[in-house]
Amino acid sequence: MAKKKKKSLGDLNEKELISLAKAAIKAKLENSKLPELNKYLTPARVFVTLYKNGKLRGCIGSFVEEPLEKAICNCAVAAAFSDFRFPPLSKEELDKIKVEISILDEPVELIYKDSADLLKKLATAKPGVIIRYGDYSATFLPQVWEQLPEPEEFLSNLCLKAGIEPTAWKNANLDIFTYGVKIISELEK
Repeated sequence: MAKKKKKSLGDLNEKELISLAKAAIKAKLENSKLPELNKYLTPARVFVTLYKNGKLRGCIGSFVEEPLEKAICNCAVAAAFSDFRFPPLSKEELDKIKVEISILDEPVELIYKDSADLLKKLATAKPGVIIRYGDYSATFLPQVWEQLPEPEEFLSNLCLKAGIEPTAWKNANLDIFTYGVKIISELEK
């Protein structure tokens, strides 16, 4: 019997991965088993974002690498049922949601001199951003720049998300990491 070829991130079938995310949510709703996961075993960091009627309905991700299919299933289920901002997804909503999968590059520490340098570097690249301050941390995917295009506003909201003062980014003692993403989406652009 021929050995099944493991697919790499370069071989992604986007429709297949969107279907997998929806199948994971459906399986959780129906308390049934997922299909076998053995096609995309390449480790990846993933966020899954759900939209209903064009509005955010849930978003959960992880910076811990795990096999792509497993990461998508785990994050899709978490976005549907564990995002504290929303009630758990209902069976009636399943056909109304659109899925967006973000496959994250490895975060890289951003070295900056001061707040002006930080703003300049972020405004140019508009990457995904992670901030850390002691035990507090938060991230915004690069897509958030569409809603918060001004770097000051982006960073202030990210600080609030982390549970710290909105002006904390002006201090040079925040650890900041940036990353890019590959987006797989059902949303019409």
